[in-house]
Amino acid sequence: MEGERYRVVATTFAVRVINGRRIHVQVPIDALVTLINGPLDGNRLVDVWWRDTEFMMFTQDLRQRAEPVASQQLALPFTHDASSDRNPSG
Repeated sequence: MEGERYRVVATTFAVRVINGRRIHVQVPIDALVTLINGPLDGNRLVDVWWRDTEFMMFTQDLRQRAEPVASQQLALPFTHDASSDRNPSG
């Protein structure tokens, strides 16, 4: 569910798209990520907010390598605009 927070319990990866390139980053143990969209079903990518930046993570990684943080559902600091995912020059 949108706004749910998760604590990473095993190192995992997140993806960010910059200028059409996928950048993979390691998410360390104890990192807190906030779900931007959900639910966590299937094996698709979901958007998360981590380190003041939007990333994508596999739902399976969140289910297996993170745990929900109780009572920490937060309002997101922005509204996701899918048009921002595209190259601004195109």
